Amino acid sequence: MPDVLVLMRITGGTDLISFTYPKVVKRTQAAEHLKRLLAETGWAASDISITDDSVQEAGETPMTSVEFAAAGAVRLDIGGLPLEPIIKAFKDLKTMQVVYAVPASFAFRGLSEYENEYVKIALRRGTTTYMYSITIKDPDFETLGLPFLQPEVAEAADDTGHGGSSPTILAVTLVVVLALSAAALVYLVTSRIAGPSSRNGS
Repeated sequence: MPDVLVLMRITGGTDLISFTYPKVVKRTQAAEHLKRLLAETGWAASDISITDDSVQEAGETPMTSVEFAAAGAVRLDIGGLPLEPIIKAFKDLKTMQVVYAVPASFAFRGLSEYENEYVKIALRRGTTTYMYSITIKDPDFETLGLPFLQPEVAEAADDTGHGGSSPTILAVTLVVVLALSAAALVYLVTSRIAGPSSRNGS
């Protein structure tokens, strides 16, 4: 389990965002991470909720989760997904996963993998989900300078005059093989990111 799981449902309008710890943590820690996240991303959060609920019917394994909405948190027209501000907000933790659930029409050209002395980043793709696994190797950084688009994709766009080339065989294989694992993660926190209205109606 990662030290924090960040999940974003990107709609192109008001996006729904949550981050969940694998256990109950102090509210002050959750609030501090939220403060850092909003400062790094520039998002204007609304409908903020911090809970210590369980996603299991028996109430086992409660977890602290922070949920909020933010208008236009991620632009869908560029093809990349923001990672650096999220990593910076949670860099005091060792591991994190960041999952984006996007519309089927989204044309992904973003970062797939990256490693330097500070972080290691790997992507697993589902049908409409993109799950980044991030390991903080050394938290002593102010900025990472992560490319927004995968370098070879950006180069191909420059050489041919257009981007959005068809996915590689490896990417297609990952879509098939890893769809279930990404979907399982999304399912795990669906109740947390759905907002107060769904919990009240359950």
